[in-house]
Amino acid sequence: MRRARGRQSRLLRRTKFRFGGYFELDPGKYELRLLGQPLRLRPIPFELLHLLIRQRGQLVSRDQIVSRVWGVTAPSIDTDRNINETIKQIRKVLRDDVDQSRFIKTVFTRGYRFVAPVRVVRGARVRAFVP
Repeated sequence: MRRARGRQSRLLRRTKFRFGGYFELDPGKYELRLLGQPLRLRPIPFELLHLLIRQRGQLVSRDQIVSRVWGVTAPSIDTDRNINETIKQIRKVLRDDVDQSRFIKTVFTRGYRFVAPVRVVRGARVRAFVP
């Protein structure tokens, strides 16, 4: 099982996600790019965007976000404020509008869903996914 996780982890690092026609998330280089140019995105927003894209089309609950991004299960941080601020930072970088979202849809009191079509690029292969 450990070997499978390591292989999966290496595969995720080599995987790139393209969306919105111009954006590319590259976890291996820890970069979000627009038309090939790196955008400034801090580590926590990057991790949350990566999580949302990996779970695209599915609801990602606030509890899942806290445990997977911050790595805590107890309410030791102001989770609502931190999640809201992090989503706000991501939307700003993506030029996304909360009222007419192209990328991240808010599911009130539940969590968030990445709603844009995503192309998954692994090496030379490309797989399309449309939620």
